Amino acid sequence: AGSFDAEFGDADDEEQKPYSFASELCIQKIPMHLVSHIDRAMKSVESMTEDEVALFRSPKGALFSAGKDVASAAKGAPSKAKSGTEKKAASRKKKGGFDSFADEEWEKQVKKDLAKKKRAQEGASIGPSKIVLTAEEKEVLAQQTKLRDQLSKVLL
Repeated sequence: AGSFDAEFGDADDEEQKPYSFASELCIQKIPMHLVSHIDRAMKSVESMTEDEVALFRSPKGALFSAGKDVASAAKGAPSKAKSGTEKKAASRKKKGGFDSFADEEWEKQVKKDLAKKKRAQEGASIGPSKIVLTAEEKEVLAQQTKLRDQLSKVLL
């Protein structure tokens, strides 16, 4: 392909035929094929919903519930307890005083939230729990697994 120029070379010349073929393949055929393949892949990725992305990111073998996981992940919103503690801390700062009861309540809530997060992380690191699923949940899990596989073909 390097020594053949389609504009100036003779494609019918027996010595130039391999070069002509390589030139046509590298300059015309392969790039067009790549462009169409990339275009289809981009359309597939762009058409994915937030729920599908969240399902793809969720652990395999675990039942995915779209409503609560996507809402909290998409907004990045802190939990109600955390926002409440932040409000209490802000009000303490504004007042400029020391309220030991409010501080104790805040500390208890923070410790409770940290313990809850730690338990959730430990449960996730162990792997999917051995929860018994109903027949309907098993069917939903099978559908989710199939969809995860389809999404991984698009994304990976």
